[in-house]
Amino acid sequence: MCWSAVVANDVFVETGGKLIVEAESVAASGDWSLEQAIPNYKGRGYYVWTGPDNLATQAAPRGNPITYRFRINTAGNYQFRWRSRITKGSNSTEHNDNWVRFPTGQNISGQHGLNGWTKVYMNQLNKWSWVSSTVDNVGKPVRQYFSAGEHTLQISGRSNGHAIDRFALYLYQNVPFSDGAFDTLPESSRNTSVPLTPEPTPEPAPEPTDVPQIGHTHPADACLGNTVSLAAIRDVNVLNGSIRDTDKLTVATYQQYAYITFNLVDIPAQASDVALQIYAEQTGQSVTFSVFQGSSSAWSADGVVEQLPYPSVRLGSSELALFTEGFRVVNLDAELFVRNEVTLVLALQDGSSNVLLRSSETAFDPRLKITGTSDFCRQYDANRRARVATEEVQESDDANTAIAADPPGPESSDETATAYDDLPGTDTSATGTTESGTTESGNTDVQTVLQSGGNDPQPGSTLGQDSPFDPVQTVDEAAVDVMTPESAPMMSRGSLSREIFLFLLVAWAGRAHRQFVRGKSRLQRSGSIGLKHA
Repeated sequence: MCWSAVVANDVFVETGGKLIVEAESVAASGDWSLEQAIPNYKGRGYYVWTGPDNLATQAAPRGNPITYRFRINTAGNYQFRWRSRITKGSNSTEHNDNWVRFPTGQNISGQHGLNGWTKVYMNQLNKWSWVSSTVDNVGKPVRQYFSAGEHTLQISGRSNGHAIDRFALYLYQNVPFSDGAFDTLPESSRNTSVPLTPEPTPEPAPEPTDVPQIGHTHPADACLGNTVSLAAIRDVNVLNGSIRDTDKLTVATYQQYAYITFNLVDIPAQASDVALQIYAEQTGQSVTFSVFQGSSSAWSADGVVEQLPYPSVRLGSSELALFTEGFRVVNLDAELFVRNEVTLVLALQDGSSNVLLRSSETAFDPRLKITGTSDFCRQYDANRRARVATEEVQESDDANTAIAADPPGPESSDETATAYDDLPGTDTSATGTTESGTTESGNTDVQTVLQSGGNDPQPGSTLGQDSPFDPVQTVDEAAVDVMTPESAPMMSRGSLSREIFLFLLVAWAGRAHRQFVRGKSRLQRSGSIGLKHA
């Protein structure tokens, strides 16, 4: 047990519905840098995140979180803003955000709900700005309800080069906001009546090991914490003029793209944040990586390069530092996505080194991370269940249609033999039918027997291409009509094929018993016997 560096005067106190805190008033560690190079800052300086980009929500704890304690005297609905600045580059959508979370705050009905670490961004160049928004391309205010009492707020590094000067919490329904007024407000006082709080000695961080990652921790196509981790349905890349479909996706310069298709049919319309998560191998440098929406998803891994879609609309881009291998995230414009199959085209800026990504054939497959409101998972799961139920009904209807169009019958001579053997009054142990249509015991031609009109074989024409079997013309129907139960078993089964004998027996039994009628229908459907009984 040790005493934390957080002492009594580190608890900032809200008064009059306002709380103002200089970012540097609480010590930071790791890759946070206290700087004074850019003029017009407030207090003693400002913090700049100089570490790597931590763009995925699960990476937020890597941003060396800074914890601020404050006390609320007037319970109510508060809005959060920070005074921040882009310190590098000339793109207003890069190096412009960091993470924040309110462990003790509560969501407000009718306002955008927060769920843990929240990206807060601005989009103005060359100035200190109080613009503080969440939800890309929408710009929702960051608002929480705080009860009277002590609370905490945490800030963590997300985008390299984003600076934070000071932040404010204020009762937005009662306190008017303006840049000039909040620039000049003094920092809130600190409570000197709060006793020291003993904190447990933190456990030392484990040393990094070389144990490889085992893949995603978020199950494929599952919705957890208002986020769906959508797996790809196919992916390929083009290299040296041909399509490659392997466990690696190579993204190279000069229009040698990678293509990844996702099916968004179950995704609710309330999706607010979309990001592509990929696993990249080490290159030892940074690359400019862009993601476009493909012009079509009607392509196949077995097709030709000319059938692949072309990049149409840029959905997002990022500078990826590939000094180690691992997962990387590229934030995409959620408003541009269609709610169906969509193909993402991955491209590099010309002059960059090739990038190797793991494909959908591995445990490190590409995923589309889609986040929505608090009701997002329930709607997604309902959409999936409805689609699966519809597909099952359609499959059942298709199967019934196929059966009606082509009624099932015996599929082999074995099934025909089974039907024959099941008929009463028959004994097939002494004979069988060969594939050529003759009996194993008598080796007698079928048509010869029919033309002879008796049990003894007579010379006659043979079955063949030149003498088609015409049962209507060759069967003595009168003989069939006079068959009796006594005569049927006495026929020379050794000289008849099993099919012909079966027909004759069924023809007789059909007049006496319904079972034989059914047997006759089965054999006629099979097409193996074409005899017609008058």
